[in-house]
Amino acid sequence: MNQEYAIADQIAVSKTSWKNTDNRMPDGKSPWCGWLRPTLLLFLLIWPTLAAAESKTLNSARQLPPLLSQLGVFADLSSLRPAAAMVAYEVNSPLWSDGADKFRWFLLPPGGRIGYRAEGPWDFPIGTLFIKHFDLVSPDSRRRLETRVLVVEAPSTTAASIVGATYVWNAARTDAARVDATEVVTVPGRDGHQVAWGFPGRQDCAQCHTSLNGGVIGLTSAQLRRTVGGSDQIERLRDSGLFAASPTAAQLGAITPLADLHDAKASLDVRARSYLASNCSHCHLPGGTPAQFDVRFIRALSEAGLVNAIPVRPDAGMPLITPGRPELSLLYKRIASTTPGERMPPLASVVVDDQAIAVLREWITAMAPR
Repeated sequence: MNQEYAIADQIAVSKTSWKNTDNRMPDGKSPWCGWLRPTLLLFLLIWPTLAAAESKTLNSARQLPPLLSQLGVFADLSSLRPAAAMVAYEVNSPLWSDGADKFRWFLLPPGGRIGYRAEGPWDFPIGTLFIKHFDLVSPDSRRRLETRVLVVEAPSTTAASIVGATYVWNAARTDAARVDATEVVTVPGRDGHQVAWGFPGRQDCAQCHTSLNGGVIGLTSAQLRRTVGGSDQIERLRDSGLFAASPTAAQLGAITPLADLHDAKASLDVRARSYLASNCSHCHLPGGTPAQFDVRFIRALSEAGLVNAIPVRPDAGMPLITPGRPELSLLYKRIASTTPGERMPPLASVVVDDQAIAVLREWITAMAPR
């Protein structure tokens, strides 16, 4: 077999229910063309002999191409039609990104399989590629903003398991160029007002994507257990042969999914805690920030260090959560703030999520004083 195009042929998703023949690239070849063929494939082949030592050869995996078109992950850039073996996925509780619409895909390396976990982040093999695309819709337009790329280059337990880059789209929507340093522009927001939008530099990726949270954020059983296109998303991944050890029906049935803020079928507590988990838990978990509370969804609220808890900052003047009093709850006030240095999360957001604030306010108000 021609090794250059072996990757798509070795990924079960390209031969199963996920396959979309219309997603083939114009030449019918694997989406892993251009930069990915010589660079990432070489990286995968040499990794076993270099895992214990840093090498200039390893740095080749960090040289993401200057243009998104050179990555070869989209069969058609104008419509964002993904290449055949790209796997689209959705999450239950999206990270707030100032109202942007987001689209997500991943691509496993040749022969690669996902390490399933019922709780916590899944394990992805070295060479897995993740794509997240951002559009911002205003009353008058839909603006194609950026496409972020992550590559797994080391086991998830290591400090630098992920390499990432942001690609900023040109005005003609014909291609996107990589930015290496943080850039801030002004764009029309959802309400028509101008808002600041920051394009993360490559150094920004490591602030959220860490070994503590597995490096890859959002791909967990609680996030992906949902119906997409009439069938369960995790079951489709399992039936496509993408797991190293397939989860059983009993294991899948035991998952408690996160819930979207707008999910009327979910309880207020689940919606509020899902939002905190998806927006805050990649930093606020054991070993994370000095704040010393844990908002992972698997942690019971009584064990999270939030209710009546005195924050690390002694000048805060109030507990993290004061039951029944959102106005006296530091967690609520910081998420509702737009003041730099006070606002949470501190990165990648300057616009308050009004729906989240309403849910958090109702959630804290409903708590009985204790």
